[in-house]
Amino acid sequence: MGYRQPVYVVVELHASSSDPADSSTYYFGNPITVLSATATARKTYFPINGTVRHCEMCIACDNAPTAEDTTWVLRLNDTTDYPIKVGAVVNAVNYTITGLNIPINPGDFFNIKLSTPAWVTNPTGMRQHFALYVEI
Repeated sequence: MGYRQPVYVVVELHASSSDPADSSTYYFGNPITVLSATATARKTYFPINGTVRHCEMCIACDNAPTAEDTTWVLRLNDTTDYPIKVGAVVNAVNYTITGLNIPINPGDFFNIKLSTPAWVTNPTGMRQHFALYVEI
């Protein structure tokens, strides 16, 4: 038997322009949504079996915040958090997060959970885009 190249499905999530508050938790999913304090309001469903292997993440702000750490996780089935990125919000930055190993099944739902710090200066017009690469 020959070697099989991995096949990926890309699942995209977007958060439209927002001004997140200090020390808050927000959720967003697909289609393009505003941030919500309620996870169930921002569900996206996986239609297939697979494993999330990596993520491309883009953050842009009208005005970037100070450098306190912000946390992004993939929240699966509103019960399990898988860390994606912890770090400062930098204006117009792209990150590639590799080494993920998040198993998914048909009917699983997820969203991105954003936990904000107590910024000295808060971001304004913050837009977020995530592309999850699911190996099938």
